[in-house]
Amino acid sequence: MVRPARAEEAQGISELALRSKAAWGYDAEFLDRCRPSLTLTPDDIRSHPVFVAEAEGVVGGFYSLRRRGSELELDNLFIEPARMRQGVGSILLEHALEHTKRLGYERMLVESDPWAEGFYLHAGGVRIREVASTVQQGRFLPLIAFDLKAPL
Repeated sequence: MVRPARAEEAQGISELALRSKAAWGYDAEFLDRCRPSLTLTPDDIRSHPVFVAEAEGVVGGFYSLRRRGSELELDNLFIEPARMRQGVGSILLEHALEHTKRLGYERMLVESDPWAEGFYLHAGGVRIREVASTVQQGRFLPLIAFDLKAPL
């Protein structure tokens, strides 16, 4: 089940994001640099769309959305490592796309981790360019766009 996140889940969701990022084999130093951008506060949850995938009372993943100019960006989509490759990410991405379209946006952007780029491309996203990482100088991230004008 996908449901809105609760403000009191901010710490647990943030810890899930770090565990998920670590599953790609990043070292501790890189993860420490990522920590601020992967940390959600209760205010973030109250002021931005944040949804969790929950099964039997356990959160298996989450996503959050933020405005990026006139478009909406999938700011986070992270899956508990034990739940990876079980469809949780696809369920959350589909929910994010539908939610973004319901809000009236024609496109959703994703500044993707390089390891997740294939997931987004397979789901119908298109790489439109690379953007500089805010975490590591000289690192570039694929910027993926989903066209929401067509039926999902």
